[in-house]
Amino acid sequence: MALPGRLVDAARDGDVAVVKAFLDAEPGLVNELGEDGMSILLETTNSSILANHVECARLIIARGGDANMGYSDDSGYCTSLPLHCASWPGGSASAMVSLLLQAGARVNARTQGRDDQGMTPLGQLIVEFDYCVSYDDDG
Repeated sequence: MALPGRLVDAARDGDVAVVKAFLDAEPGLVNELGEDGMSILLETTNSSILANHVECARLIIARGGDANMGYSDDSGYCTSLPLHCASWPGGSASAMVSLLLQAGARVNARTQGRDDQGMTPLGQLIVEFDYCVSYDDDG
């Protein structure tokens, strides 16, 4: 069974009430995939992470959500895991990373792909982080 679109949207939005109601009614579907091939935990980490996304992820993990369940593209390559998605600077990303690590996310897990050398979450952060720093020559 593919996850209902309303649930996927709620996970992306960090709507704890909708996700909780769904998991109360269908607890066995916590690690089911949506039509896009992503779990609700991965959907929660795959956006600009705000405090409500962290709370939503906390609920999903408490209900048995797998912190190491990634997205695989049509060719079977694992292209992202929740920790990879959370490892982008900004918002409440550090709180999400902490939550996922406490839930057993593999810190050395690597993505896979045709043109990908296999990025760890930290490697991805280093590649994506904006190192532009302004220096004042006078100071």
